[in-house]
Amino acid sequence: MKPAKASSAKYPKSKLRRELIVDAAQELLLDEGYSAITISNVASRAEITPSHFRYYFPTLDDLVVELHKIYLENYKTAIADAVFSLRGKESPLSILERLIDTHIDMVRDHKHDVIIWETQAWGARNAVVKEFHEEWVDWYTDNVAALIREANPDISEKKSYRLAALISVLMDNLQRFVGETKPHPSRFDGLETEIKSLFKNAITQTD
Repeated sequence: MKPAKASSAKYPKSKLRRELIVDAAQELLLDEGYSAITISNVASRAEITPSHFRYYFPTLDDLVVELHKIYLENYKTAIADAVFSLRGKESPLSILERLIDTHIDMVRDHKHDVIIWETQAWGARNAVVKEFHEEWVDWYTDNVAALIREANPDISEKKSYRLAALISVLMDNLQRFVGETKPHPSRFDGLETEIKSLFKNAITQTD
């Protein structure tokens, strides 16, 4: 029996063309930034015609939405598996510390670090993307606020959400200082430890 002929395309034939287009767009995003994401560039990287691209994504905005949806779903899964799945198995304070560690690990990963910056800039004006982000924030702050109240039952629900929001804001900007693609001046050494200490002190205080 003759061996199967290798495909000349860079993706296996069994892969759905929609996924092929998304993968090509992600590659371009990582290699050249969101300004390189055009229908012709993505089609060329995916080794398809622009008309095939438009069959699956009639507009470039449709691709923007798809990439954000996939990215946020993957981010949610990573946080849920590494952190929130441990509720009831570890102490709430330990889980909150793990949350910060998980964020740090993710922004130190080159691919994740680049995607954070590029997708934020690319999808800033898209209403559907904005809705995805709002849903993510609701899910995230609900879970973090619940952990904070478990760690300190004397804390009010309102304060638990405000602290959860502060954690979210800080983590969103953490890559500016510890991201894999950012400079790491010595004056920021030990920043992660100080962040953990700061929130531990804030969470354990009473209203």
